[in-house]
Amino acid sequence: MRGASRLAAVCCCSVVSVACVPATAEEQLLSKFFQAARTLDRSITTSLASVGFNPRTEGSVQVFQVAAIGPEQRRALSGDRAEAMTSLTTPGEPDVELAGLVVEMIAKEVTIEAAVRAPDGTTSSRTMVVTLQRSVVTGGGLRREGRWVITGLR
Repeated sequence: MRGASRLAAVCCCSVVSVACVPATAEEQLLSKFFQAARTLDRSITTSLASVGFNPRTEGSVQVFQVAAIGPEQRRALSGDRAEAMTSLTTPGEPDVELAGLVVEMIAKEVTIEAAVRAPDGTTSSRTMVVTLQRSVVTGGGLRREGRWVITGLR
């Protein structure tokens, strides 16, 4: 019964938070991602994330509430510039030219409490940690902040 009570609390809190508070950037990104994942819309999920969440094997997130947002971790881009391109380039547009620019990667972890419907139809409460990452490019009088991308989900 404890799991059912926790699930009811997550659902209730989600409804109250949607009704009372504007969604944060993290909530908006995660909502779009989980909605696209539920419908197996790979074109949207790949534009929002470098990881997947397959409802046929992992279930589908029905509702969620952000429990905590960790501090931003910053590091210089080392090696593979593809991870920066996902954040900096709008899907369907040519890649941003990075030659001569400084690229910094920013990551943070977002902990959520989610009601997840398993492939067998049962629903349970689950704590998930989502890693978000974006790129910031500077140099030559330019500063460009990329969009947040989901790069980890556990």
